[in-house]
Amino acid sequence: MAINEERTSIPHLSPHQLADRWHKTTGTLRNWRCQGRGPAYLKIEGGILYPMPEVLRIEEESMNV
Repeated sequence: MAINEERTSIPHLSPHQLADRWHKTTGTLRNWRCQGRGPAYLKIEGGILYPMPEVLRIEEESMNV
């Protein structure tokens, strides 16, 4: 598998998609990024993407609290 194929096989969410999923605002997500909180993310050419495995990990952790 080529490197590019491997990278694109992992689904990602945009900040708008994640904000809708978690019932937060994109501003909250932006604040979390600035504070070093929240899910890991990728910044590619100025755009933000949240890898779905990271989103699911955080959701699972929050259910175990």
